[in-house]
Amino acid sequence: MCTAVISRASAFSLLLAIAGFGCGGCDDDEGLAASKASAVSRLDPVAADAGAPRYLSTAISRLEARSRTDGSGSAQPDDDERIGLRWEIEPPKLRVYRATQVAFRLQQAPKGHETASCSWNFGDGKTAEGCHVTHTFMAGMADEIVTLTLTDGDWEHRSKRTVPIERLEVVPGLLDGTDPLTSSRAIPKRPTSGDRTFRFAVIADTVASGGVPTSVRAAADALKSDVRPELVIHAGGIGGVDGVMSGLTAAGTKVAYALAPGDRAFSGALAAPGVQLLEGSAYPARYAFTYKGVFFMVISTDTTATGPAVSEQTIKWMRDQLAKARIYDARYVVSYLPVAKFSDTHVGTLDKGFRIYELFLRGRVTALITAAYRVYFKGTYGALDVVSVGGLSGPGGRLQGTDFQQSPSFVAVDMVKGVPKQTFAVEGPSFDRIFDESLLPKSVGGVYSLGR
Repeated sequence: MCTAVISRASAFSLLLAIAGFGCGGCDDDEGLAASKASAVSRLDPVAADAGAPRYLSTAISRLEARSRTDGSGSAQPDDDERIGLRWEIEPPKLRVYRATQVAFRLQQAPKGHETASCSWNFGDGKTAEGCHVTHTFMAGMADEIVTLTLTDGDWEHRSKRTVPIERLEVVPGLLDGTDPLTSSRAIPKRPTSGDRTFRFAVIADTVASGGVPTSVRAAADALKSDVRPELVIHAGGIGGVDGVMSGLTAAGTKVAYALAPGDRAFSGALAAPGVQLLEGSAYPARYAFTYKGVFFMVISTDTTATGPAVSEQTIKWMRDQLAKARIYDARYVVSYLPVAKFSDTHVGTLDKGFRIYELFLRGRVTALITAAYRVYFKGTYGALDVVSVGGLSGPGGRLQGTDFQQSPSFVAVDMVKGVPKQTFAVEGPSFDRIFDESLLPKSVGGVYSLGR
């Protein structure tokens, strides 16, 4: 995941210079976010879905409307052209599994009825009045049929159009019972263990009222039987740790912990990780360790009167640890909170975010792994690779701007000879297959972009 970090960082720094600001002493995160937004490349948020049966059946059975009539006398495109009616749809297609705002505009009314009023029925229970309106279709799973009704005194004319969802190429075998995704979503075989070769996993949010949830137990079973990492890092949201981690440690798995802001009460109850600590004087709030030649730095926010915050002391500590970590080819940072939100609902981010971002770039961090938003996403924040880990207790969250609620999940990373080979999520509730990454949008909030 760390390829081309230097060149990407240089390019990003150049963009920042062109935008007219530096980041050496940046403290105003809101102002920086606004400036950064103009410097970071934004991809079109189009989600590609290569494996949703409901969508595929819809795509085949509900073709774009081209018929002359729908059987009820409502006018169709050819009839519109005959009487001189033109209206447009922008954008012309709906995004898969994404909410899409669509504008409808009357371009030309029929001759003699230039003052006709317009009313719209969007086919999803919503209506609107006016000849230039917008409407948001929420599901992103099917074509939508829209009816425009023009009224001019006793004269009335109805026009129906289909707003199609993005079409997928029909893959041979997808319809004959041999779904090509079945084999590709099997949990990858663990690499053969070696001096610098191993698999590690990151889990989060095992806490729930009423005991350990079924989904957490299922994830723990999958970790022991199918995924079989040598190291598991609990990224925060700690609860049910006895029921989840005891089986892993008994099987010889190394276990380490990060803290969510609400986990401070668990600090004294967490056993020291069974790994080589490089600096652990403030464990578990912050510490650094190495495992088979890979560097890990675990941080959590400090408790302040105004809420979670990263203190200047912690920033200095991170700078010192990353400076010492230059001998390691791979360097991971684990923090429950990310540098920017992943969902529409804000549940917390690291303050001084852009200073921390710059620090991680200068420290050549391989990836920042976070968990606060209970969603899986593998991408980039500027020139920094990021991984967001899904939660285990209860359903997952929704990525910003999407309506697709993820299943619970955890993340696994394969290191081969000290270099990351692959990063994937194992999806619940059964945790017997990997997450279908074609369901991930190409960008999140204009800040995160899908990974390389």
